[in-house]
Amino acid sequence: MKYKTRDGWPKWTVAQAAYLAGIIDGEGSISLQFSKPRKKGYTGGFSPCVRVSNTDRKMIDFLERMWPRTAVAKLSLRANEKHKPIWDLMVRSIEGCRIVLERVLPYLITKREHAKLLLRYCRKHKTRQGQCGPNRLANSPPIPEWEWSIYNDLKRSNRRGVA
Repeated sequence: MKYKTRDGWPKWTVAQAAYLAGIIDGEGSISLQFSKPRKKGYTGGFSPCVRVSNTDRKMIDFLERMWPRTAVAKLSLRANEKHKPIWDLMVRSIEGCRIVLERVLPYLITKREHAKLLLRYCRKHKTRQGQCGPNRLANSPPIPEWEWSIYNDLKRSNRRGVA
């Protein structure tokens, strides 16, 4: 994993990409989270997220080496002391989510449609990054309809229960 690609991420073997796809399929989630407006003139916005939760810290450490600079490892203590603590690892940047999903997409099974939707968001959102981020205009532009459409499709596909 010491060899890096042009984007600064480590190169993954086919076996590593397939293994990570299996982890995401079984222990992960792919979502687009909405931030409600908090200030006047701010319309709110979306944040992509690829997340894996597990009680095995070794697995999270391995993933953290595979997902550099964009991953956030967090310990969540359980309400029931009989349960082990859970480690969450999240990729929250548009670019980070795009890289992870492009690499694992060929090997995903259960979360393939989720990945395609979030990838579409990440690729298309890149064209309007100048309007977002820390240099945001005083009045942020309204959220485009295509973003709401992807958000609602992902929300529907992540719903629990009988489809």
